[in-house]
Amino acid sequence: MKLFIFGIIILQMLILFVSANTPQINVSADLSTKDYSYSYYIDPQNPIYLQYTLPSDAEILMGSTCMTEGIPLFNFNSPVIVSCGPGLNGDSSSNYGILKFHSEDFIQNHLSGSTLKLELPITTSYVQVKLPKSSSISNISYDPIRSLPVYPPFGNITFDGERYTLFWGPEDLLENNLIFVDYTVDRTWIYYLLGVGIILFFALFAFVLFKMLGHKKKVKNKNDTPKQTENLLKTNLPNEEKTIIDILLSGPKDGTWQKQLQLQTGLSKVMLSRKLRSLEEKGIIQRIPIGNSNKIHLNKLDS
Repeated sequence: MKLFIFGIIILQMLILFVSANTPQINVSADLSTKDYSYSYYIDPQNPIYLQYTLPSDAEILMGSTCMTEGIPLFNFNSPVIVSCGPGLNGDSSSNYGILKFHSEDFIQNHLSGSTLKLELPITTSYVQVKLPKSSSISNISYDPIRSLPVYPPFGNITFDGERYTLFWGPEDLLENNLIFVDYTVDRTWIYYLLGVGIILFFALFAFVLFKMLGHKKKVKNKNDTPKQTENLLKTNLPNEEKTIIDILLSGPKDGTWQKQLQLQTGLSKVMLSRKLRSLEEKGIIQRIPIGNSNKIHLNKLDS
């Protein structure tokens, strides 16, 4: 009987020793940046070295008292092995350390949401997970094995007005050391941007179409028949000016001498000069002085 009691006492002392010598690790995850951190404190009287196995895509952001072990050559899919403890990485005085890293492998995206699957270190005490902004915990589980969107289901959930935070303490964590969180992100702003983009596209399309139709209308005016051009030139003009235009239309393309116009119209030199000045002010003709006379040119309709 005494031997049995003595054995129980020794067993309890051994359990206390092991528990006192076991470092407590706190895990936090920010799903907005996909950054994770493991913080720990080791009893200086009983220093222990920790070893973490991280995903192959892990990028170490900070590792006080930690050192990354070598990765086998040409084996880029190998997990990243990190050792942490007193004296590593040049720090022999601190028994508190933090390992912070970035990884994409812990999150799986689905058509209707995303799933965090986080495998915890064995001696994890506390876990904190922050969901991205505009996200909410899913109503269903994307895993056919699990029935709940949050596992373990006994954590604490808080909301600060922008983000949900999930917290598990030592009494909430289960023996398999796994965390599952199914969540959805509100992406309605993407549809707003898409709608604005579609509206701008059609507005630009309508503007370009309007400019093209306007250009075709101008080209059509330039291709008017000589008879249409003649009628437009003589609209609302006095008879004498219409006669001058008829002569210019039927004359040489390089212009008609002013003396020739006087002979063909029968107008006096003074009267012809007044009519030519009137047509020139209207932009219909142009008088070009050559020597002692002028050569009269008919301006183009679009000038």
